[in-house]
Amino acid sequence: MAHSVRAYRAEDLALVSAWWQAHGQGEFSARLLPPVGVVAERDGAPAAACWLYLAAGIGVCWLEYPVSRPGLGLGEAKAAFADVVAALEDVARAHDYGVMIAHTLAPIARVMRGLGFHAENRTKVTVIKPLRHGN
Repeated sequence: MAHSVRAYRAEDLALVSAWWQAHGQGEFSARLLPPVGVVAERDGAPAAACWLYLAAGIGVCWLEYPVSRPGLGLGEAKAAFADVVAALEDVARAHDYGVMIAHTLAPIARVMRGLGFHAENRTKVTVIKPLRHGN
């Protein structure tokens, strides 16, 4: 059974932030979220969320901040991620984007490979520099 997928709403922040922290990822900053985000639900219960950065003018987008409800079984988490990725692919295609990139943790990358992503064999470190006070 597929999940229903809906747009992320501001009132979802506390929920996805708690998921993010429960997975040991530290503080979840709403200021970093792009405007395109989705939440997968099954029987009205949120199961996963993800966002999409759309680079202007080059047809490349970045899938970011995939997070699932803690305690989901592996099959349920994979299904929820598949549904949020499919929804974000639809958004990207509707805006004529031809390439989707994701930087993520190794366990999620394994799921993404099953969704058609190809892994690069190199190590990257994510660094973030706030350019304004309060970010």
